[in-house]
Amino acid sequence: MMEKIEWYQEVLKLDPDSKVFFPLAKLLRESQQPEKAIDVLRAGLERASVYLEARLLLIQLLFESSRKEECAAELSAVTASLEAYPAFWEVWAENVAPRNRDLALAIRLMASTIRHPERSLSLILESGLGILEDVRRTFSGTQPPPPSVSAEGETYSSSVEEDAPSLPIPDILPCGAVRERAGDDGLAALARPEAEETFPPCADEEPTEETSEEAEPTLRTRSMADVLAEQGDVAGALEIYQELEAAAPTPEEARELHDSVVTLASRIARNGGEGAENPGEDGTGPFFVDRGEPRHLMALLESLADRLEARARA
Repeated sequence: MMEKIEWYQEVLKLDPDSKVFFPLAKLLRESQQPEKAIDVLRAGLERASVYLEARLLLIQLLFESSRKEECAAELSAVTASLEAYPAFWEVWAENVAPRNRDLALAIRLMASTIRHPERSLSLILESGLGILEDVRRTFSGTQPPPPSVSAEGETYSSSVEEDAPSLPIPDILPCGAVRERAGDDGLAALARPEAEETFPPCADEEPTEETSEEAEPTLRTRSMADVLAEQGDVAGALEIYQELEAAAPTPEEARELHDSVVTLASRIARNGGEGAENPGEDGTGPFFVDRGEPRHLMALLESLADRLEARARA
C-alpha cells in the first residue's frame, strides 16, 4: 500500500491536475492518515471542482433528450457514491433542519431507507404512531384534567377530546353503575379490560397503594408488547408481558396477561428458543434481538413453572 501511495504522490507532483488525487486520498484513509487524505482531497478539488457537477450535467442533458436508459446508467454511478457515505446524509439533514424541518426529516428517512432497505415506510409509521399512542395514554392516565361539578352534584371531566366526541364519563362512578351503563353505546368501552388503564378507580373500592401513588410514564405497555410480537421480537414482548403480569392490579387482568405469556413462550419454543422471528441473514434486521443460547429458554420455562406452582398453592 505504501508503494502505491508514494507512486500516486509522485504522479501528483508531476501533474497537479491529475485525477489520481482521489484514489490517493482513499489509500491514505485506509492507512489511517485522515489528515493527509483531507489535504489531498481539498487540493485536488480546487483543480477539479466540477468533477461531480459534470456528471450531474450529463444526467440532466440525457434526461432532457429522453435518453432514459443512458440516463439510468450514469445515475447509478452517482447514487452508488452517495450510498457509500452515510455521514453525508446525516450532515445534510442537520444543516437543513434550522431552515426546513420537513426536508430534514425526508433526508433522514431516505438515508434510513438506503442503509436499511428492510425497513419499510409503513413499518416506520406504524411503529411511530404506536409509540405516540402509548405515550398519550400513559400521560392521560397519570395526569387527569381537573374535574368540574354539575348542578346535579355529579363530577365530570372538564375536557373532552375535540376529534372524538363522546358522552361525558364520570371520574367517580360506583362499580354497579359501571356495569349498568356498560351496555350503552357511548360507554361500551368501560366493559373492556383495557379501559382499566385510563379510567380512575371506582368510588366504592378502597384505593390501593399502587393506585394512590403517581406512576411514572412508561412505554412498556400492552400495546407496545403487541407491536413487538407482531414485528417478530417475541422475547421483547414476553419481557413486557411478564412485567405487566407481576404488577397487574386485579386477578382477572393477571390471568389474561399470564395467558399471553404462555402463548409467547410457546412461540419461542416452536422457534427453537430464538428470541426474534425471521431475523435478517446477518443478524442486523430492524427487530433482531440476540437472546443467547437455549439456556435462556430453559430459564424462561422454569420461571413459568415456578409462577404456576405459586398460583396453585395460593
